[in-house]
Amino acid sequence: MAVGLVYNHIYLNHDTGTHVENPDRLLAIMEYLETHGLKDRLVHIEPKRVGMRELESFHKRSYISRVEEVGFSGGGWLDQDTVISLDSYEAALYAVGGVIEGVDKVLSRELDSAFVLCRPPGHHALPEASMGFCVFNNVALGALHALNKHKLKRVAVVDFDVHHGNGIQHVCLNDPRLIYLSLHQIHHFPFTGDSRENGPFQNILNIPLPAGCGDSHYQKAFDEVIGPYLRKFAPELILVCAGYDAHFADDMGEMCLSQQGFAGITRAIKHAAEEVCGGKLVFSLEGGYHYLGLAEGVGATLAVLLNEALPPPNTKAPEGAVGNPDIDLMINDLRHINGIR
Repeated sequence: MAVGLVYNHIYLNHDTGTHVENPDRLLAIMEYLETHGLKDRLVHIEPKRVGMRELESFHKRSYISRVEEVGFSGGGWLDQDTVISLDSYEAALYAVGGVIEGVDKVLSRELDSAFVLCRPPGHHALPEASMGFCVFNNVALGALHALNKHKLKRVAVVDFDVHHGNGIQHVCLNDPRLIYLSLHQIHHFPFTGDSRENGPFQNILNIPLPAGCGDSHYQKAFDEVIGPYLRKFAPELILVCAGYDAHFADDMGEMCLSQQGFAGITRAIKHAAEEVCGGKLVFSLEGGYHYLGLAEGVGATLAVLLNEALPPPNTKAPEGAVGNPDIDLMINDLRHINGIR
């Protein structure tokens, strides 16, 4: 399998100091991939700098100018959660460009799939504002590129970050060519993503999970709701907001996913992609702030894409860490509401 890794050291230049979203996240992932021999099995892809025209397909010019001005003045806070430095504007342009390059390589069949190892993350970013560590909405812009440049008719975005991707949902509200499927922790930042938020085109599927959900809960949601929904919509490309903050050791959420859980998620998405769009998949890094858990999760995703065995786990869930919430009623309701048999 030809699996691409879109990466460049420019992503480390987004210097956030002691902020939880910092360059050490990518360094931990790269070290893990090298240690376990995964890096050498991947096709290295250089990201490109996104152009203003494509950036404006989602973001307002006034907001883009503000990011540029704050960065070039030496950096500062775009909002209460999102800080940038002198070089963050360029890094953010290459983060968007990395997703677009991954989309181009996969749709041209130069790659079977791609993982974009970029930062700053993007799924909270709105047309006119940053939010939740996100500057530009990398995946939303990648999806719009696939629709507008490659003339695809249907593109799906799957999001398994512990936080709901309100910025991705925003673009889907006005575009029936897109669907958004999100699993996230209920009553958690940014406090959107209720299961009733399905959009005017019925193209949004939110699965807000209770705290304590682990591998079996996520697998059930993918097997019984997300997989069938993807087969029903039949996208020509699937993009994935790959957040690893649902790991049991990550204190940004209260979920209990393990290495095996992230592998199971990836297998489910990969299987659906093989059925509906010839396996065309582009993953883009979002959250994940416990370095070992993050690296292990990304490694599990890449191992599955490569059809390789998982590396030995470095983290072990403590006794009693996995909760046992009952999600059967919610799953059945979502299947009924969305016409899934």
